[in-house]
Amino acid sequence: MKNSKYVEKIVFAAFILFCAVHTVYRYYGIGIINYTSDTAFSQNYNSSTLVTSTVIFLIIFALCGIILPILKKFDFGKNRKFNAPFELVCITGIICLIILTNAVPDIVENTASGIFAEDLSILYNLDVRVSAVAVFMLNVAAWCVGFFATYWGFACLRQVFDLGLLNYIKERTLIGSSFKTAFNAFTSNCDRLEEFLLGTDFTSRPFRKVIQAVSLNLAAVVCTGIGTLILTWFMNGGFTFYTVMYILFCIIYSAVIFTWALKFYTAVSNDYKKLIHTMDGVISGEYIQTNDDHGIFKVANEKLMHIGEGFNAAVKKEVESQRTKAELITNVSHDLKTPLTAIITYISLLEDASISEDERKKHIAVLKRKSNRLKILIEDLFEVSKASTGDITLDIKEVDIVSILKELRLEHEDRIKKSGIDFKWEFPEDRVVLKLDGQRTYRVFENLIVNIIKYGMRKTRAYIEVIKDNKSVKVCFINVSKQELNQAADMLTERFVRGDESRNTEGSGLGLAIAKSLTEIQNGKFKIIINKDLFTVELNFPTPETGGILAV
Repeated sequence: MKNSKYVEKIVFAAFILFCAVHTVYRYYGIGIINYTSDTAFSQNYNSSTLVTSTVIFLIIFALCGIILPILKKFDFGKNRKFNAPFELVCITGIICLIILTNAVPDIVENTASGIFAEDLSILYNLDVRVSAVAVFMLNVAAWCVGFFATYWGFACLRQVFDLGLLNYIKERTLIGSSFKTAFNAFTSNCDRLEEFLLGTDFTSRPFRKVIQAVSLNLAAVVCTGIGTLILTWFMNGGFTFYTVMYILFCIIYSAVIFTWALKFYTAVSNDYKKLIHTMDGVISGEYIQTNDDHGIFKVANEKLMHIGEGFNAAVKKEVESQRTKAELITNVSHDLKTPLTAIITYISLLEDASISEDERKKHIAVLKRKSNRLKILIEDLFEVSKASTGDITLDIKEVDIVSILKELRLEHEDRIKKSGIDFKWEFPEDRVVLKLDGQRTYRVFENLIVNIIKYGMRKTRAYIEVIKDNKSVKVCFINVSKQELNQAADMLTERFVRGDESRNTEGSGLGLAIAKSLTEIQNGKFKIIINKDLFTVELNFPTPETGGILAV
Protein backbone atom coordinates (compact mmCIF):
# COMPACT_ATOMS: atom_id res chain seq x y z
CA MET A 1 0.00 0.00 0.00
CA LYS A 2 2.83 2.34 0.88
CA ASN A 3 4.68 1.61 -2.40
CA SER A 4 1.52 2.30 -4.39
CA LYS A 5 1.37 5.80 -2.91
CA TYR A 6 4.90 6.44 -4.09
CA VAL A 7 3.98 5.20 -7.55
CA GLU A 8 0.99 7.57 -7.67
CA LYS A 9 3.17 10.53 -6.75
CA ILE A 10 5.84 9.57 -9.27
CA VAL A 11 3.20 9.32 -12.01
CA PHE A 12 1.80 12.72 -11.05
CA ALA A 13 5.30 14.26 -11.08
CA ALA A 14 5.94 12.70 -14.50
CA PHE A 15 2.69 14.22 -15.75
CA ILE A 16 3.78 17.67 -14.54
CA LEU A 17 7.12 17.17 -16.30
CA PHE A 18 5.37 16.10 -19.51
CA CYS A 19 3.15 19.19 -19.49
CA ALA A 20 6.14 21.44 -18.86
CA VAL A 21 8.17 19.84 -21.68
CA HIS A 22 5.21 20.08 -24.04
CA THR A 23 4.69 23.75 -23.21
CA VAL A 24 8.36 24.62 -23.76
CA TYR A 25 8.49 22.50 -26.91
CA ARG A 26 5.63 24.58 -28.27
CA TYR A 27 7.79 27.69 -28.44
CA TYR A 28 11.33 26.32 -28.30
CA GLY A 29 11.68 22.73 -29.46
CA ILE A 30 11.32 23.47 -33.18
CA GLY A 31 13.93 26.18 -32.81
CA ILE A 32 16.53 23.60 -31.76
CA ILE A 33 15.74 21.29 -34.64
CA ASN A 34 15.69 24.03 -37.29
CA TYR A 35 18.89 25.76 -36.21
CA THR A 36 19.97 28.06 -39.08
CA SER A 37 23.02 30.02 -37.94
CA ASP A 38 25.25 30.81 -34.95
CA THR A 39 23.09 33.73 -33.87
CA ALA A 40 19.48 32.88 -34.61
CA PHE A 41 16.81 30.22 -34.31
CA SER A 42 13.79 29.91 -36.53
CA GLN A 43 10.70 31.16 -34.76
CA ASN A 44 8.27 28.45 -35.89
CA TYR A 45 5.71 28.71 -33.16
CA ASN A 46 2.15 29.96 -32.91
CA SER A 47 1.50 32.23 -29.88
CA SER A 48 -2.25 31.54 -29.78
CA THR A 49 -1.63 27.80 -29.68
CA LEU A 50 0.88 28.27 -26.87
CA VAL A 51 -1.55 30.35 -24.83
CA THR A 52 -4.35 27.86 -25.36
CA SER A 53 -2.28 24.86 -24.33
CA THR A 54 -0.92 26.72 -21.30
CA VAL A 55 -4.39 27.71 -20.14
CA ILE A 56 -5.60 24.14 -20.60
CA PHE A 57 -2.72 22.78 -18.51
CA LEU A 58 -3.37 25.36 -15.77
CA ILE A 59 -7.04 24.38 -15.68
CA ILE A 60 -6.12 20.70 -15.54
CA PHE A 61 -3.82 21.22 -12.55
CA ALA A 62 -6.38 23.43 -10.85
CA LEU A 63 -8.94 20.64 -11.22
CA CYS A 64 -6.37 18.13 -9.92
CA GLY A 65 -5.92 20.28 -6.84
CA ILE A 66 -9.68 20.24 -6.24
CA ILE A 67 -10.57 16.67 -7.23
CA LEU A 68 -7.61 14.46 -6.25
CA PRO A 69 -7.81 15.14 -2.48
CA ILE A 70 -11.46 14.05 -2.56
CA LEU A 71 -10.53 10.58 -3.84
CA LYS A 72 -9.74 8.51 -0.74
CA LYS A 73 -7.69 5.93 -2.61
CA PHE A 74 -5.19 8.66 -3.57
CA ASP A 75 -2.96 10.30 -0.99
CA PHE A 76 -2.97 13.79 -2.51
CA GLY A 77 -3.35 17.14 -0.81
CA LYS A 78 -3.62 15.75 2.73
CA ASN A 79 -0.31 16.59 4.37
CA ARG A 80 0.74 19.75 6.19
CA LYS A 81 2.12 21.63 3.19
CA PHE A 82 -1.45 21.97 1.90
CA ASN A 83 -2.59 23.74 5.11
CA ALA A 84 -1.07 27.04 4.00
CA PRO A 85 -2.92 30.23 5.04
CA PHE A 86 -5.30 31.79 2.55
CA GLU A 87 -3.24 34.99 2.41
CA LEU A 88 -0.08 33.09 1.45
CA VAL A 89 -1.96 31.25 -1.30
CA CYS A 90 -3.34 34.54 -2.65
CA ILE A 91 0.08 36.23 -2.62
CA THR A 92 1.61 33.24 -4.41
CA GLY A 93 -1.19 33.31 -7.01
CA ILE A 94 -0.82 37.03 -7.62
CA ILE A 95 2.94 36.68 -8.07
CA CYS A 96 2.46 33.80 -10.53
CA LEU A 97 -0.21 35.78 -12.43
CA ILE A 98 2.07 38.82 -12.69
CA ILE A 99 4.91 36.66 -13.99
CA LEU A 100 2.59 34.89 -16.42
CA THR A 101 1.17 38.11 -17.92
CA ASN A 102 4.28 40.28 -17.89
CA ALA A 103 7.45 38.22 -17.83
CA VAL A 104 6.44 35.05 -19.68
CA PRO A 105 5.93 36.74 -23.14
CA ASP A 106 9.44 38.21 -23.01
CA ILE A 107 10.89 34.90 -21.81
CA VAL A 108 9.13 33.03 -24.65
CA GLU A 109 10.32 35.52 -27.25
CA ASN A 110 13.94 35.63 -26.07
CA THR A 111 14.04 31.87 -25.73
CA ALA A 112 12.52 31.13 -29.14
CA SER A 113 14.73 33.70 -30.84
CA GLY A 114 17.87 32.19 -29.28
CA ILE A 115 18.87 35.35 -27.40
CA PHE A 116 19.06 33.55 -24.04
CA ALA A 117 21.09 30.69 -25.52
CA GLU A 118 23.45 33.09 -27.28
CA ASP A 119 23.96 35.19 -24.13
CA LEU A 120 24.60 32.04 -22.06
CA SER A 121 27.06 30.78 -24.67
CA ILE A 122 29.01 34.03 -24.62
CA LEU A 123 28.91 34.37 -20.83
CA TYR A 124 30.20 30.85 -20.04
CA ASN A 125 32.04 30.14 -23.36
CA LEU A 126 29.76 27.23 -24.23
CA ASP A 127 28.70 25.68 -27.49
CA VAL A 128 25.46 27.21 -28.77
CA ARG A 129 23.63 23.89 -28.80
CA VAL A 130 24.70 23.15 -25.19
CA SER A 131 23.46 26.61 -24.21
CA ALA A 132 20.17 25.96 -26.02
CA VAL A 133 19.66 22.69 -24.13
CA ALA A 134 20.45 24.41 -20.80
CA VAL A 135 17.92 27.15 -21.54
CA PHE A 136 15.42 24.47 -22.52
CA MET A 137 15.88 22.68 -19.18
CA LEU A 138 15.55 25.94 -17.23
CA ASN A 139 12.27 26.69 -19.01
CA VAL A 140 10.99 23.19 -18.25
CA ALA A 141 11.89 23.61 -14.55
CA ALA A 142 10.13 26.99 -14.44
CA TRP A 143 6.94 25.57 -15.95
CA CYS A 144 7.07 22.60 -13.53
CA VAL A 145 7.15 25.05 -10.64
CA GLY A 146 4.29 27.01 -12.16
CA PHE A 147 2.07 23.99 -12.75
CA PHE A 148 2.77 22.57 -9.26
CA ALA A 149 2.04 25.99 -7.74
CA THR A 150 -1.34 25.95 -9.48
CA TYR A 151 -2.08 22.47 -8.15
CA TRP A 152 -0.88 23.43 -4.65
CA GLY A 153 -2.88 26.65 -4.54
CA PHE A 154 -6.19 25.06 -5.50
CA ALA A 155 -5.53 22.06 -3.19
CA CYS A 156 -5.14 24.54 -0.34
CA LEU A 157 -8.25 26.51 -1.31
CA ARG A 158 -10.44 23.43 -1.69
CA GLN A 159 -10.26 22.85 2.08
CA VAL A 160 -13.02 25.39 2.38
CA PHE A 161 -15.36 22.54 1.33
CA ASP A 162 -13.99 20.20 4.04
CA LEU A 163 -13.90 22.69 6.90
CA GLY A 164 -16.77 24.94 5.99
CA LEU A 165 -16.42 28.64 5.31
CA LEU A 166 -16.46 29.77 8.95
CA ASN A 167 -13.95 27.16 10.16
CA TYR A 168 -11.77 27.79 7.10
CA ILE A 169 -11.64 31.48 7.95
CA LYS A 170 -10.77 30.64 11.57
CA GLU A 171 -8.10 28.03 10.84
CA ARG A 172 -6.74 28.77 7.36
CA THR A 173 -6.51 32.56 7.33
CA LEU A 174 -4.00 34.66 9.21
CA ILE A 175 -6.64 37.23 10.10
CA GLY A 176 -9.07 34.57 11.35
CA SER A 177 -6.48 32.65 13.36
CA SER A 178 -5.16 35.88 14.86
CA PHE A 179 -8.66 36.95 15.82
CA LYS A 180 -9.34 33.47 17.26
CA THR A 181 -6.15 33.58 19.32
CA ALA A 182 -6.94 37.07 20.60
CA PHE A 183 -10.52 36.07 21.43
CA ASN A 184 -9.37 32.93 23.30
CA ALA A 185 -6.81 34.96 25.20
CA PHE A 186 -9.48 37.51 26.13
CA THR A 187 -11.98 34.88 27.28
CA SER A 188 -9.35 32.98 29.25
CA ASN A 189 -8.35 36.16 31.06
CA CYS A 190 -11.90 37.26 31.80
CA ASP A 191 -11.94 35.21 34.99
CA ARG A 192 -8.62 36.68 36.04
CA LEU A 193 -9.91 40.17 35.27
CA GLU A 194 -13.06 39.49 37.29
CA GLU A 195 -10.96 38.09 40.13
CA PHE A 196 -8.74 41.15 40.01
CA LEU A 197 -11.65 43.60 40.01
CA LEU A 198 -13.43 41.81 42.85
CA GLY A 199 -10.36 40.91 44.89
CA THR A 200 -8.42 44.18 44.65
CA ASP A 201 -8.91 46.74 47.35
CA PHE A 202 -8.85 49.94 45.29
CA THR A 203 -8.94 51.99 48.48
CA SER A 204 -5.85 50.35 49.99
CA ARG A 205 -2.76 52.46 50.56
CA PRO A 206 -0.39 50.34 48.36
CA PHE A 207 -2.84 50.47 45.43
CA ARG A 208 -3.13 54.26 45.76
CA LYS A 209 0.67 54.50 45.80
CA VAL A 210 0.85 52.53 42.55
CA ILE A 211 -1.72 54.87 40.93
CA GLN A 212 0.18 57.93 42.15
CA ALA A 213 3.52 56.66 40.86
CA VAL A 214 2.09 55.80 37.42
CA SER A 215 0.27 59.14 37.22
CA LEU A 216 3.43 61.10 38.08
CA ASN A 217 5.36 59.09 35.52
CA LEU A 218 2.72 59.77 32.85
CA ALA A 219 2.64 63.47 33.70
CA ALA A 220 6.43 63.72 33.47
CA VAL A 221 6.54 61.97 30.10
CA VAL A 222 3.62 63.97 28.68
CA CYS A 223 5.05 67.29 29.86
CA THR A 224 8.43 66.50 28.37
CA GLY A 225 6.85 65.46 25.10
CA ILE A 226 4.53 68.47 24.91
CA GLY A 227 7.45 70.79 25.54
CA THR A 228 9.39 69.14 22.75
CA LEU A 229 6.38 69.29 20.41
CA ILE A 230 5.72 72.97 21.16
CA LEU A 231 9.32 73.74 20.35
CA THR A 232 8.97 71.77 17.11
CA TRP A 233 5.75 73.63 16.31
CA PHE A 234 7.44 77.01 16.66
CA MET A 235 10.34 75.85 14.48
CA ASN A 236 8.29 74.14 11.76
CA GLY A 237 5.15 76.18 11.94
CA GLY A 238 2.69 73.51 13.14
CA PHE A 239 2.13 70.13 14.65
CA THR A 240 2.96 67.10 12.61
CA PHE A 241 1.98 63.44 12.51
CA TYR A 242 4.59 62.77 15.19
CA THR A 243 2.48 64.71 17.71
CA VAL A 244 -0.30 62.17 17.62
CA MET A 245 2.17 59.28 17.62
CA TYR A 246 3.94 60.64 20.68
CA ILE A 247 0.72 61.04 22.65
CA LEU A 248 -0.25 57.48 21.71
CA PHE A 249 3.20 56.29 22.85
CA CYS A 250 2.75 58.02 26.22
CA ILE A 251 -0.59 56.33 26.79
CA ILE A 252 0.73 52.87 25.86
CA TYR A 253 3.89 53.37 27.91
CA SER A 254 1.90 54.37 30.99
CA ALA A 255 -0.46 51.43 30.53
CA VAL A 256 2.52 49.06 30.44
CA ILE A 257 4.04 50.64 33.54
CA PHE A 258 0.70 50.45 35.35
CA THR A 259 0.23 46.79 34.41
CA TRP A 260 3.72 45.89 35.57
CA ALA A 261 3.42 47.81 38.83
CA LEU A 262 0.00 46.35 39.56
CA LYS A 263 1.24 42.84 38.81
CA PHE A 264 4.20 43.36 41.12
CA TYR A 265 1.93 44.73 43.84
CA THR A 266 -0.44 41.75 43.47
CA ALA A 267 2.43 39.25 43.62
CA VAL A 268 3.89 40.88 46.74
CA SER A 269 0.45 40.98 48.35
CA ASN A 270 -0.16 37.28 47.64
CA ASP A 271 3.30 36.33 48.93
CA TYR A 272 2.63 38.33 52.08
CA LYS A 273 -0.69 36.53 52.59
CA LYS A 274 1.07 33.16 52.20
CA LEU A 275 3.65 34.20 54.78
CA ILE A 276 0.93 35.28 57.22
CA HIS A 277 -0.85 31.95 56.64
CA THR A 278 2.36 30.07 57.43
CA MET A 279 2.82 32.14 60.61
CA ASP A 280 -0.73 31.35 61.69
CA GLY A 281 0.00 27.67 61.18
CA VAL A 282 3.09 27.85 63.38
CA ILE A 283 1.18 29.79 66.06
CA SER A 284 -1.72 27.33 66.07
CA GLY A 285 0.59 24.32 66.18
CA GLU A 286 -0.65 23.00 62.84
CA TYR A 287 2.43 23.90 60.83
CA ILE A 288 2.68 22.02 57.53
CA GLN A 289 5.76 22.47 55.34
CA THR A 290 4.94 23.54 51.77
CA ASN A 291 6.97 24.23 48.63
CA ASP A 292 5.08 27.41 47.71
CA ASP A 293 7.13 30.25 46.32
CA HIS A 294 7.01 33.25 48.67
CA GLY A 295 8.78 35.69 46.32
CA ILE A 296 10.61 38.45 48.17
CA PHE A 297 9.62 36.81 51.46
CA LYS A 298 11.52 33.65 50.58
CA VAL A 299 14.16 34.10 53.28
CA ALA A 300 11.51 34.82 55.93
CA ASN A 301 9.60 31.71 54.86
CA GLU A 302 12.76 29.60 55.09
CA LYS A 303 13.32 30.87 58.63
CA LEU A 304 9.72 29.99 59.46
CA MET A 305 10.24 26.54 57.96
CA HIS A 306 13.21 25.99 60.28
CA ILE A 307 11.14 27.26 63.22
CA GLY A 308 8.33 24.91 62.25
CA GLU A 309 10.70 21.96 61.90
CA GLY A 310 12.18 22.76 65.30
CA PHE A 311 8.69 23.10 66.74
CA ASN A 312 7.62 19.74 65.33
CA ALA A 313 10.83 18.13 66.58
CA ALA A 314 10.29 19.62 70.04
CA VAL A 315 6.70 18.37 70.14
CA LYS A 316 7.80 14.91 69.02
CA LYS A 317 10.55 14.89 71.61
CA GLU A 318 8.16 15.98 74.33
CA VAL A 319 5.65 13.28 73.39
CA GLU A 320 8.43 10.70 73.45
CA SER A 321 9.63 12.07 76.79
CA GLN A 322 6.15 11.79 78.30
CA ARG A 323 5.84 8.23 77.01
CA THR A 324 9.26 7.35 78.45
CA LYS A 325 8.34 8.90 81.80
CA ALA A 326 5.12 6.89 81.93
CA GLU A 327 6.98 3.67 81.11
CA LEU A 328 9.71 4.57 83.62
CA ILE A 329 7.18 5.03 86.40
CA THR A 330 5.47 1.77 85.49
CA ASN A 331 8.74 -0.17 85.35
CA VAL A 332 10.16 1.38 88.54
CA SER A 333 6.92 0.63 90.36
CA HIS A 334 7.01 -2.98 89.21
CA ASP A 335 10.69 -3.55 90.00
CA LEU A 336 10.47 -1.89 93.43
CA LYS A 337 7.17 -3.48 94.32
CA THR A 338 8.37 -7.06 93.72
CA PRO A 339 11.14 -7.17 96.40
CA LEU A 340 9.17 -4.93 98.77
CA THR A 341 6.19 -7.28 98.61
CA ALA A 342 8.45 -10.22 99.34
CA ILE A 343 10.07 -8.38 102.27
CA ILE A 344 6.69 -7.47 103.79
CA THR A 345 5.46 -11.04 103.34
CA TYR A 346 8.45 -12.63 105.03
CA ILE A 347 8.40 -10.11 107.88
CA SER A 348 4.82 -11.17 108.54
CA LEU A 349 5.93 -14.80 108.56
CA LEU A 350 8.74 -14.03 111.03
CA GLU A 351 6.26 -12.42 113.39
CA ASP A 352 4.55 -15.80 113.72
CA ALA A 353 5.93 -17.37 116.93
CA SER A 354 4.92 -20.86 115.94
CA ILE A 355 7.46 -21.22 113.11
CA SER A 356 10.54 -23.36 113.64
CA GLU A 357 14.09 -22.12 113.85
CA ASP A 358 14.97 -23.61 110.46
CA GLU A 359 12.04 -21.87 108.79
CA ARG A 360 13.02 -18.63 110.51
CA LYS A 361 16.56 -18.91 109.08
CA LYS A 362 15.17 -19.58 105.60
CA HIS A 363 12.90 -16.55 105.83
CA ILE A 364 15.79 -14.36 107.03
CA ALA A 365 17.93 -15.56 104.06
CA VAL A 366 15.15 -14.63 101.66
CA LEU A 367 14.78 -11.24 103.33
CA LYS A 368 18.52 -10.66 103.02
CA ARG A 369 18.49 -11.58 99.32
CA LYS A 370 15.49 -9.38 98.54
CA SER A 371 16.93 -6.48 100.55
CA ASN A 372 20.20 -6.70 98.65
CA ARG A 373 18.29 -6.75 95.35
CA LEU A 374 16.37 -3.66 96.40
CA LYS A 375 19.61 -1.98 97.46
CA ILE A 376 21.25 -2.76 94.09
CA LEU A 377 18.20 -1.50 92.25
CA ILE A 378 18.19 1.82 94.11
CA GLU A 379 21.96 2.21 93.67
CA ASP A 380 21.67 1.53 89.93
CA LEU A 381 18.85 4.01 89.58
CA PHE A 382 20.88 6.62 91.46
CA GLU A 383 23.93 5.85 89.30
CA VAL A 384 22.15 6.15 85.96
CA SER A 385 20.41 9.35 87.06
CA LYS A 386 23.73 10.99 87.93
CA ALA A 387 25.39 9.71 84.74
CA SER A 388 22.58 10.89 82.45
CA THR A 389 22.63 14.40 83.97
CA GLY A 390 26.43 14.59 83.95
CA ASP A 391 26.48 15.11 87.71
CA ILE A 392 29.39 12.77 88.24
CA THR A 393 33.10 13.28 88.96
CA LEU A 394 35.53 11.33 86.79
CA ASP A 395 39.00 10.25 87.83
CA ILE A 396 40.71 10.22 84.43
CA LYS A 397 43.93 8.22 84.32
CA GLU A 398 45.79 5.98 81.92
CA VAL A 399 43.92 2.67 82.02
CA ASP A 400 44.76 -0.62 80.33
CA ILE A 401 41.38 -1.89 79.12
CA VAL A 402 42.83 -5.34 78.32
CA SER A 403 43.75 -5.74 82.01
CA ILE A 404 40.21 -4.74 83.02
CA LEU A 405 38.72 -7.38 80.71
CA LYS A 406 41.11 -10.07 82.02
CA GLU A 407 40.20 -9.17 85.59
CA LEU A 408 36.48 -9.41 84.78
CA ARG A 409 37.07 -12.78 83.10
CA LEU A 410 38.58 -14.15 86.30
CA GLU A 411 35.99 -12.55 88.60
CA HIS A 412 32.99 -13.91 86.67
CA GLU A 413 34.55 -17.25 85.72
CA ASP A 414 32.06 -19.28 87.75
CA ARG A 415 29.01 -17.42 86.40
CA ILE A 416 30.34 -17.76 82.84
CA LYS A 417 30.67 -21.53 83.22
CA LYS A 418 27.17 -21.83 84.69
CA SER A 419 25.69 -19.77 81.83
CA GLY A 420 26.60 -22.46 79.29
CA ILE A 421 27.93 -19.81 76.90
CA ASP A 422 31.35 -20.23 75.29
CA PHE A 423 33.09 -16.87 75.73
CA LYS A 424 35.77 -16.00 73.15
CA TRP A 425 38.18 -13.30 74.33
CA GLU A 426 39.96 -11.67 71.40
CA PHE A 427 42.26 -8.79 72.29
CA PRO A 428 45.89 -7.83 71.69
CA GLU A 429 48.66 -9.32 73.78
CA ASP A 430 50.07 -5.83 74.34
CA ARG A 431 48.54 -3.27 76.64
CA VAL A 432 45.86 -0.97 75.24
CA VAL A 433 46.11 2.20 77.27
CA LEU A 434 43.41 4.87 77.20
CA LYS A 435 42.69 7.94 79.31
CA LEU A 436 39.56 6.82 81.15
CA ASP A 437 38.04 6.54 84.59
CA GLY A 438 39.07 3.02 85.57
CA GLN A 439 36.19 2.42 87.99
CA ARG A 440 33.50 3.65 85.55
CA THR A 441 35.03 1.70 82.66
CA TYR A 442 35.11 -1.43 84.82
CA ARG A 443 31.39 -0.91 85.55
CA VAL A 444 30.62 -0.52 81.81
CA PHE A 445 32.43 -3.74 80.84
CA GLU A 446 30.95 -5.64 83.80
CA ASN A 447 27.39 -4.60 82.92
CA LEU A 448 27.83 -5.77 79.33
CA ILE A 449 29.35 -9.12 80.37
CA VAL A 450 26.59 -9.67 82.93
CA ASN A 451 24.04 -8.75 80.25
CA ILE A 452 25.43 -11.58 78.07
CA ILE A 453 25.32 -14.02 80.99
CA LYS A 454 21.69 -13.14 81.82
CA TYR A 455 20.19 -12.86 78.33
CA GLY A 456 22.52 -14.97 76.13
CA MET A 457 21.42 -18.33 74.74
CA ARG A 458 23.04 -21.42 76.20
CA LYS A 459 25.36 -23.54 74.04
CA THR A 460 26.28 -20.56 71.85
CA ARG A 461 29.41 -18.49 71.57
CA ALA A 462 29.94 -14.92 72.75
CA TYR A 463 32.78 -12.71 71.53
CA ILE A 464 34.56 -9.92 73.38
CA GLU A 465 36.88 -8.15 70.93
CA VAL A 466 39.30 -5.25 71.26
CA ILE A 467 40.27 -3.62 67.95
CA LYS A 468 42.76 -0.75 67.89
CA ASP A 469 43.72 1.69 65.15
CA ASN A 470 45.49 5.05 65.08
CA LYS A 471 42.47 7.10 66.08
CA SER A 472 40.26 4.95 68.26
CA VAL A 473 39.83 1.69 70.14
CA LYS A 474 36.73 -0.40 69.51
CA VAL A 475 35.46 -2.89 72.10
CA CYS A 476 32.75 -5.26 70.85
CA PHE A 477 30.44 -7.54 72.87
CA ILE A 478 28.65 -10.05 70.61
CA ASN A 479 26.22 -12.77 71.65
CA VAL A 480 23.04 -14.63 70.60
CA SER A 481 19.96 -13.64 72.58
CA LYS A 482 17.85 -16.35 74.21
CA GLN A 483 14.75 -14.16 73.77
CA GLU A 484 13.44 -12.89 70.46
CA LEU A 485 14.46 -9.23 70.11
CA ASN A 486 11.37 -7.32 69.02
CA GLN A 487 12.45 -3.91 70.31
CA ALA A 488 14.39 -1.21 68.51
CA ALA A 489 18.09 -0.96 69.35
CA ASP A 490 17.81 2.54 70.82
CA MET A 491 14.95 1.45 73.10
CA LEU A 492 17.14 -1.12 74.86
CA THR A 493 19.27 1.65 76.37
CA GLU A 494 16.26 3.31 77.99
CA ARG A 495 16.00 2.97 81.74
CA PHE A 496 14.16 -0.11 83.10
CA VAL A 497 13.86 -1.61 79.61
CA ARG A 498 14.71 -5.30 79.22
CA GLY A 499 14.98 -7.65 76.29
CA ASP A 500 12.56 -9.83 78.25
CA GLU A 501 9.38 -7.77 77.98
CA SER A 502 7.55 -10.05 80.43
CA ARG A 503 10.12 -8.97 83.08
CA ASN A 504 10.34 -12.48 84.50
CA THR A 505 14.16 -12.61 84.47
CA GLU A 506 16.44 -11.22 87.13
CA GLY A 507 17.72 -7.71 86.45
CA SER A 508 16.81 -4.07 86.83
CA GLY A 509 16.80 -3.05 83.19
CA LEU A 510 19.38 -0.37 84.00
CA GLY A 511 22.56 -2.18 82.92
CA LEU A 512 22.67 -0.96 79.33
CA ALA A 513 21.45 2.52 80.28
CA ILE A 514 24.26 2.84 82.85
CA ALA A 515 26.83 1.50 80.39
CA LYS A 516 25.75 3.96 77.71
CA SER A 517 25.77 6.98 80.04
CA LEU A 518 29.16 6.12 81.55
CA THR A 519 30.62 5.55 78.08
CA GLU A 520 29.40 8.86 76.70
CA ILE A 521 30.56 11.00 79.65
CA GLN A 522 34.06 9.66 78.91
CA ASN A 523 33.84 10.96 75.28
CA GLY A 524 33.10 7.46 73.99
CA LYS A 525 30.41 6.20 71.67
CA PHE A 526 27.90 3.48 72.55
CA LYS A 527 26.13 1.65 69.72
CA ILE A 528 23.77 -1.34 69.70
CA ILE A 529 23.37 -3.43 66.55
CA ILE A 530 20.58 -6.03 66.27
CA ASN A 531 20.55 -8.56 63.44
CA LYS A 532 17.74 -11.05 64.07
CA ASP A 533 18.81 -12.68 67.38
CA LEU A 534 22.45 -11.55 67.10
CA PHE A 535 23.04 -8.81 69.68
CA THR A 536 26.12 -6.59 69.38
CA VAL A 537 27.33 -3.68 71.49
CA GLU A 538 30.14 -1.53 70.07
CA LEU A 539 32.11 0.86 72.27
CA ASN A 540 34.43 3.39 70.67
CA PHE A 541 36.97 5.30 72.76
CA PRO A 542 39.39 7.94 71.43
CA THR A 543 43.09 7.27 71.69
CA PRO A 544 45.35 9.74 73.53
CA GLU A 545 46.80 10.81 70.15
CA THR A 546 43.45 12.31 69.11
CA GLY A 547 43.23 14.48 72.20
CA GLY A 548 40.32 12.47 73.60
CA ILE A 549 37.94 13.39 70.77
CA LEU A 550 36.34 10.96 68.34
CA ALA A 551 35.75 11.99 64.72
CA VAL A 552 32.09 12.15 63.76
